[in-house]
Amino acid sequence: GAKVIALTDSDMAPITAFADIKLFARSDMASFVDSLVAPLSIINALIVALGRKNRVTVENTFNDLEKIWDEVPPLVEKYQVGEKYRLPLFELVYHGCVVSYWYWGDHNNKHPKVWEKRDLFNALYGIPPMYGFTTQFLEENRDQFIKSYQVAQPVSRLTGKADMVDHQILTKDRQVQRSVFSNGISVIVNFSDAEYHDETTNTTIPPKESQITKAVE
Repeated sequence: GAKVIALTDSDMAPITAFADIKLFARSDMASFVDSLVAPLSIINALIVALGRKNRVTVENTFNDLEKIWDEVPPLVEKYQVGEKYRLPLFELVYHGCVVSYWYWGDHNNKHPKVWEKRDLFNALYGIPPMYGFTTQFLEENRDQFIKSYQVAQPVSRLTGKADMVDHQILTKDRQVQRSVFSNGISVIVNFSDAEYHDETTNTTIPPKESQITKAVE
């Protein structure tokens, strides 16, 4: 089975009782601030050593992170960009203090078939877009990048320091949703293939588009 490696500053640490290998990094500083240089240096050395030992695997992993996928994995399509399942729980708690993105290696344009849908989620949650590309991919998709930025970026600029105070499901099929922010900005996203008329603002949101509304002062 797997071996447990403990990295600590003393053989008296409770974790050593469960470790197969013990690594010690003591910090004897006459200061009220503990230095993490020693343990971080060991961690960095372990990472480098494992990377060199498994060079081919590491290279393949990084290449995979940069690759643009033509096919969308079923679980990604169903849950990660599925409006019937996804909810902004993180943003409802942390939007006003933490900037969240699509995680590194899985950016807005990672799966071109759901690129536009990810842009809509950026707008709905008020989070900035993230892109990964080569020079060739950028040149071939320049218009799509511009269109994506125009959809995904405005809400995050308007609500970057605001809390998300409400999130509403406006239709039974969950195809239309609204997010409300503490500075009076609200955004409606229509994921469906049909127009949606919003009674509260008396406006119509076209299919696959978003609408930003500012509170009247």
